[in-house]
Amino acid sequence: MTHRPHLAPFLALSARLTGFSIVDLEGTGMAELYHDVVLEALGHDGLEALLAAGPPGPSGADQGPTQGPKASQRLIRLWYTGLWDDALVDPQAYREGLLWRAIETNPPGSRPPGYGTWALEPSLRATLARGVASLVLVLSLVLGWGGPAAAASDADLLRLQQANNCSGCDLTAAPLARSDLYGVAISSSDLTGADLSGSLLNDARLVRSTLVDANLENALLIGADLSGSQLSGADLSNSHLTNAILRGAVLRGAELEGADLSSADLRQAQLVGAHLAGANLAGSRLQNADLSNADLSNADLRHADLRKAVLDGARLCGADLQEALMPDGRRADGLSPAC
Repeated sequence: MTHRPHLAPFLALSARLTGFSIVDLEGTGMAELYHDVVLEALGHDGLEALLAAGPPGPSGADQGPTQGPKASQRLIRLWYTGLWDDALVDPQAYREGLLWRAIETNPPGSRPPGYGTWALEPSLRATLARGVASLVLVLSLVLGWGGPAAAASDADLLRLQQANNCSGCDLTAAPLARSDLYGVAISSSDLTGADLSGSLLNDARLVRSTLVDANLENALLIGADLSGSQLSGADLSNSHLTNAILRGAVLRGAELEGADLSSADLRQAQLVGAHLAGANLAGSRLQNADLSNADLSNADLRHADLRKAVLDGARLCGADLQEALMPDGRRADGLSPAC
């Protein structure tokens, strides 16, 4: 029997990098082979340095004198695809790649789904949305898609993928377009420049998170809690934020054209210079919000509460203000003049 003194720490590091448990990794039957592949490629000293350094820091580069700046990423790729430096290490590695588990499907041409499964009606929309989003995320990690600008922590992305919970995570510029993140908990996280366009984020908790310059176009954020979050410069055009909580959020210069903010809580929100043309703000709470120089042209503000809101320089032409409570407490009685 071959003695492998580094196998236990190798599995521990692999679990932290991939987001799967040690039991899951051992269950693939590939642990010893992958250990030997990495040992042969990096050498004894290189493997020890990799294990000592641990997962990469926020910049994505390994910490410590490992063999090359992306040894951790090469290890992630090995577990997910069975490839080391573009070479399949073993035919079984293809079948046992974590990629297939992550996207909840079987490897093509390897594991038939079983007799009679064609009679089961799939939940096509949910399956496709989850599968495509997971595939894009995993491939971005194991193949390095996105280049240097994609600075999100690999470990945090995998944690989000596996647990739907990543509070306090570094998800800078994360490629999460069209992801199913229903009810996700990612409060106090950094999502600067993240791509969440078209994603399902209903009932998500994003309290005090940073989403500066993030892309949330066409995202579903119904009932989401974004209170105290930084959203300056974010693109929320045509997003759905019905009943969302944005109390105290900073949305300076944010793009909200065509967004549905009906019944949203925007109390004390900073919307200076925000673009809200054609947005649905019916029944929204905007008390003490700062809407200076905001574009509210043709917006629906029926029954909105604007008491003590700041509207200096705001563009309200064509806005529907029927039954809205204005900053001075009086109730508006109709449409603003056309633009």
